[in-house]
Formats: sequence, C-alpha cells, structure tokens
Amino acid sequence: DVNRQRPRDDSRVSITEEPVQPRQRADTLSELPRLWPPGRIVWLRRDGHSHKVNWVERESFANVVVTDAMIADHMPDALARALSLTVAGCAQQADVNTPLLS
Repeated sequence: DVNRQRPRDDSRVSITEEPVQPRQRADTLSELPRLWPPGRIVWLRRDGHSHKVNWVERESFANVVVTDAMIADHMPDALARALSLTVAGCAQQADVNTPLLS
C-alpha cells in the first residue's frame, strides 16, 4: 500500500545534553562576522573595450558596492562574453616567457 508509512528508525536521531544558545542580533555592521570569497580570485577589470586580468587577495573585496553595472557584469551571458574575450586576447599575446595572469 502506497499510503502506508514506514516505521520510524530512532537509531538515527541524536540527542545532545548541551543547551542550544540563542543567536545574538548584531546591532551594527561592525558586529557582523566578515565574509570572504573562498579560494584564489582572478579579477577581470574593464579597460576600454578589453579586460585586464589580475590575481587579487580576498581582502581586496572587504568592501563591495553593489551597483546596476556590477549586477549586469555578473550575469551569465556577460561573464561568458568577458571570459571569452579575455582568453582570446591572452592567446593573441601569448609568449612562452609571459604569464597570462599578472
């Protein structure tokens, strides 16, 4: 019968004796924990009709201002176009002694 429920397996339930502490509300932004992007960051910056590519430290993004242009630049189609143009530009300038990322 499809409507029949399976018996509950209580062996998967864990019970802790420690009380759960309520979350404290942060009254100001300085009281909030810092959030950082994970991993290494490659930053594509507009430079006229092309993009510059640099490795940056995650601390470079300690303060992020969200604008209409930033949102538009991070849309999948815009990001794919910027990456394609950047890779094509790097391939044209490729030299065995020149790193693609500075």
